[in-house]
Amino acid sequence: MSGRQQTREEYFTDIENGNLRYFTIGIDSPVVTVDGDTASVTFTSVLNASAYGARGTYRMSGTHHWEKRDGEWVVSGNSNR
Repeated sequence: MSGRQQTREEYFTDIENGNLRYFTIGIDSPVVTVDGDTASVTFTSVLNASAYGARGTYRMSGTHHWEKRDGEWVVSGNSNR
């Protein structure tokens, strides 16, 4: 939300100490595309949160990729932006 790049540990520390607080998280405008044994869902995450003292609604786009293996859909990658 803030554009800050941080390690996983730094992120969880910010949540623990209250620098990052999430109040609601939703998904807006999901689009599912299936092509044979691959699929993707593109969406907008809508977060009501406080990031380093600035509370607001933050919108971030992302895409999740799936592939069918042995008849089951499994996550094959995630390219959130």
